[in-house]
Amino acid sequence: MERNKRCALLLVALMLLMPLSSAEKGELPDPEESDLDQFNQDIIDLLDRWDIPGAQLAVMHNGSLVYRQGFGMSDVESSTPVDNDSRFRVASLSKAVTSASILTLIQDGTLTLEDKMVDHIPHLMPNTIEGCDYPNHPENFSLQDVTISQLLNHRGGWNVSSDPTYWHWNTWHSRNDPCIDKDGLNQNYDHGNSAPLPMEMVLREWLRHPLNYEPGTQYVYSNIGYQILGQIIEQKSGMSYEAYAQEHVLAPMGITSMQIGMTMPNQRAAGEVLYYDYENDTSLCHFPSDVDDQGNPIFETAEDPYCGNFVIEEKDGGGGWIASASDYAKFIANLDGTLTSSAFNNSFEYFIGNPSAPAMGGYYGRGVYIASTETEVWNHNGAFSGSSTSFKRDVTDSGESVITVLLTNTRPSSWKEVDGKSWQSDRYSIIGKMMNVNYSNVSPIEDTVEPEEEVDDSTVSTAPRISMWPGKVNQHNENGTWMTDPDGRSGGHSSQDYPNDYGDRKIEYCQKFWPTTTQIQLQDYRETITFYTEGNQDAYTSTKDVYLCLNADGSEPVFDPVDNPPVDPNTQDDGLPATPDEGVDDESGYGDYTPGFGITSVLLMLAGTAILSRRRIQD
Repeated sequence: MERNKRCALLLVALMLLMPLSSAEKGELPDPEESDLDQFNQDIIDLLDRWDIPGAQLAVMHNGSLVYRQGFGMSDVESSTPVDNDSRFRVASLSKAVTSASILTLIQDGTLTLEDKMVDHIPHLMPNTIEGCDYPNHPENFSLQDVTISQLLNHRGGWNVSSDPTYWHWNTWHSRNDPCIDKDGLNQNYDHGNSAPLPMEMVLREWLRHPLNYEPGTQYVYSNIGYQILGQIIEQKSGMSYEAYAQEHVLAPMGITSMQIGMTMPNQRAAGEVLYYDYENDTSLCHFPSDVDDQGNPIFETAEDPYCGNFVIEEKDGGGGWIASASDYAKFIANLDGTLTSSAFNNSFEYFIGNPSAPAMGGYYGRGVYIASTETEVWNHNGAFSGSSTSFKRDVTDSGESVITVLLTNTRPSSWKEVDGKSWQSDRYSIIGKMMNVNYSNVSPIEDTVEPEEEVDDSTVSTAPRISMWPGKVNQHNENGTWMTDPDGRSGGHSSQDYPNDYGDRKIEYCQKFWPTTTQIQLQDYRETITFYTEGNQDAYTSTKDVYLCLNADGSEPVFDPVDNPPVDPNTQDDGLPATPDEGVDDESGYGDYTPGFGITSVLLMLAGTAILSRRRIQD
């Protein structure tokens, strides 16, 4: 879309929507006694000054949501407005989720802050290659010295001029760098036809390089450190990073809508906004679209927010989450101890912790930035092409916390100034006005519960299909109900170590339940599946690709599971709820128990399904 056209559409959208947007505010007995309306107007003016297509704001006071509002457009072309439940990429605000996950592993005794990084990432340690000094770099410090505490505080030793977590295949392939194993990359990724590199490989290649400074002696903001923390979470929990954070951090807080985002626009999660590069910049897509006559990958030009600049699903621990502003504000209120959950305790001191904190001034804590050594003011910014995010936490004179979260679906150019201010400066100044509000006269917003919709069984797909998460946890759909693989593992396990997990062997996985399957077919939609993983009582939700299982002639195979023991009606395991309505709130309910499966497997498989199939949105 041309810049002028987008601006015109945006101006019309803002004029129409801003006065009519469905804000939710705490009750204001007297407008003159509260400045919430003025704060709202300040935000509107900010977004108008900077030509922001869509945004979302939430304010939480003393653990209660007192204000939330969507502004402008989630999708400019279709004039779809941002609402209170729209979800945005939060970018580096994700680091606090990673830090919170590490805290749970510290408090259960799995980790300590002083643990050496290398002891928990054997799968990331690189091989030696000719021409690179690893592991014998000349410096008198090395990877062996880096601790988990230093990773959390951005003091791990990295100071890179170009962040490899963003690199395109062509960058890896073209760099004159003796510590990049180009031969290995070409062999493992078919000369780029299997690009992009997974984050594990990005980290393994970069860890072959020398550190830039002695760990613990400097503060240099680093995505590399938080991506490694995400890998440590997977290794120590035996779960995927996303699943662990959802089940052990977010679900206990009552937050169920946060998940790792996806790069391509036709893979957006339900309720996720579209993203717009401020300058309409494009780059080569990280995913190859075809192969040329010489067998080399073809990378087409793409918009920067959609595969032209990064791969968000690979940036999970450093910047991969999507969320609504109100859910993220609730998350921060749990970190500072205003709200409590079973996830962890005494969290305030952990998040402000930094053994190298200065005597005066601000510093980086553990996943959040501490604005001063008084430790009451927290903030963090996040940015991708197409995303700009920020939160601030402060306290009133009476000691009550105030948290404001602002999410937008574009990122204004860093060089641009309006009225003598940059976007970051202007935004920070406006968000700070949250402290001008007289919260003593503001009532909390009460959550409204929508009535349950009746499920029309005729619209539920009963096609035999699977959702494969290689090395993690797999699902198959039985007559419209998603089930978790009874033999699978809930975590980042390799198929070599756990052959029953099926890895990426989709046809074999189909054959486990539909033995006559000879082919699979990737569907042109994704499904959002709510389910349990091994040994956990908290459900979580994620949106994944779906594959149809088919016979050789294209017909649907008959369900006939193999190699499963008979049900013992006298056996009942602890763990997951024994009945469909015990401890589970799910609109779709459970499927019937399936004869032919052991009760342990059935209990692991039973899943509340909230299947929201949606057609892929064309670019």
